[in-house]
Amino acid sequence: MARRSLRRARRQGAGKAGRHGASRARGVRAWDRGGRGAAQASRDGSTLRARRNGAQSSGPPGGAARPGQRFGRAREVAVRMIIVGVADCQTANDREAALVTYALGSCIGVSLYDPQTRVGGLLHYMLPDSALDREKAARNPYMFADTGIARLLERAREIGLNKSRALVCVAGGAQMLDGRGVFDIGKRNYQALRKQLWKAGLLIHSEDVGGSVSRTLRLELETGRVFLREGGGVERRLDKVA
Repeated sequence: MARRSLRRARRQGAGKAGRHGASRARGVRAWDRGGRGAAQASRDGSTLRARRNGAQSSGPPGGAARPGQRFGRAREVAVRMIIVGVADCQTANDREAALVTYALGSCIGVSLYDPQTRVGGLLHYMLPDSALDREKAARNPYMFADTGIARLLERAREIGLNKSRALVCVAGGAQMLDGRGVFDIGKRNYQALRKQLWKAGLLIHSEDVGGSVSRTLRLELETGRVFLREGGGVERRLDKVA
């Protein structure tokens, strides 16, 4: 009798342990599914937020943002690049755009920006004076400082720029492929620039000129920030004045 009672107690204990183990196993499986689901939902949510805000990536926590980029829920400041070629000019009032020009050697890049209307313009000119070739100047006024700066200002004012508020940033004027300074195109380009801006009643807010390195100039229309890259270096702010 005592032995039967002992065996029955053992069987009941084993049954309880089995049920408890199965319950724990089910709980672990449920937690595992929930954990994976929550992680997946979190990843999907981040992707969705990034897509909704137009960003390519939400960015790593503590990661360094590239110039002109905001991580997290904010979208990119500039979502559309407007390229300004050599002997070219572009103006815009699209806040989701940036104006950029490359390969500024002895050429000079001139940016204009009105912080109130957020109208901007960018010119990339090659030579100091249209008197060098009137025919070319008639075909393309943006090739020369005098005709190019006049047209840049005219076009920017047509879409809302107020000259009294205009911030002017300048880059370029390097001595390229002219080690002895025989032609001094970069220096002459800069002198012509100063003359034309003086005539127009404009002051230079910030500049980076001279040397012997090629430059890239970029203007964000939403913020008015101007960025400069020299050669293959790191992009930095040009519009900040110490």
